Amino acid sequence: MRRKFYSQRHNVGQHIPRDKLYVGMLIHLSYTNFGCVWRITAIETPNANGEVWLNLVAPYSGKTKRSNSIYATYIRNNESTRRSW
Repeated sequence: MRRKFYSQRHNVGQHIPRDKLYVGMLIHLSYTNFGCVWRITAIETPNANGEVWLNLVAPYSGKTKRSNSIYATYIRNNESTRRSW
């Protein structure tokens, strides 16, 4: 019963629908360690196969990555990922 409490409450690790992705959003990638956080810098238009690719940057290290949008997962559902400057 308590086994899925954390993931159900926070949506950690649940895939993000493509229409919910936006530039500046903080995400995890399902194939990496969930300690790694990525910020979306650009969303490419769908290619011939219908795949949507994301250009990402790690906020702290500055490392860049390009990944398919199907691997984007939530960090936490109840925390705002938009920053108010």
